Amino acid sequence: MPITILPAEVEDLIASGLLARLDADLLARYPGEPVNGVDPAELRAAGGYSVIASCDAQTAGAELFDRTTPGRWKSSGCTWSRAFVGWAWRGRS
Repeated sequence: MPITILPAEVEDLIASGLLARLDADLLARYPGEPVNGVDPAELRAAGGYSVIASCDAQTAGAELFDRTTPGRWKSSGCTWSRAFVGWAWRGRS
């Protein structure tokens, strides 16, 4: 079963409940630790990017990327900011 990964607006990821599921998963794994959430305007202003993954017409996961700036130890590009893969799709290859 192929997985499709497409660009998505961060508001769509929030509306889908994926980021809330990520926050709940993080809180369960790391009780008492802060969960930072995401501010769509801040992500866009920083040049961030978001994608959504689907498989068999079901949402499988999402990823937010932050743009990095060139520096001494890195070139310009991006870093993973927040990633979530639904339990049904974890561990599959």
